[in-house]
Amino acid sequence: MSRYKIDNNIFSVKFKCNLNICKGKCCTLEGTLGAPLLESELKTIEEIIPSVIDFLPEKNKNVLYKSGFYVRIGKRLYLNNVNDNECVFSYINNGIAKCIFQIFYEQGKINFKKPISCELFPIRVFDGFITELRYEERDECSSALKEGLKDNVDLLQFLKSGIVRRFGKDFYNQLLHTKSNKNFNMQ
Repeated sequence: MSRYKIDNNIFSVKFKCNLNICKGKCCTLEGTLGAPLLESELKTIEEIIPSVIDFLPEKNKNVLYKSGFYVRIGKRLYLNNVNDNECVFSYINNGIAKCIFQIFYEQGKINFKKPISCELFPIRVFDGFITELRYEERDECSSALKEGLKDNVDLLQFLKSGIVRRFGKDFYNQLLHTKSNKNFNMQ
């Protein structure tokens, strides 16, 4: 069985995004690489691009045509971005950055919700001999921390679908069991 190292913050941090407050800042983080990608997501995204490209801003299309949708740094893959800022698959609607994949998914036009790293954010996964899950605290998500406290929603609740999608329902249930027993050293 794989071994996991779980950041204790994943069990305790209250978190709930509200796009009307944060404006989708996770899709437009300045000066950063784009979202991490799995090798297995490349073909799926490549096949979806023709379905979504006409709905992206010109600046995003230009990046896609000139540089492609991802960059490889060593063994790691990341979504490309526009001007070291916006995800190449994001667009601004009423002042809120949105993911073209998620919109098309919710409309039933595609079967790919978005890269798993996006669905798991602000948890980051590092695969190696041990799979590590870390909470990534960002100033841009301060409103999500306040909303989580206000509504008593923790990271595990908020990110359930992403955790189940990436690791399976049994893993998610094991996380809940670990949390309820306050035994945060999952091996």
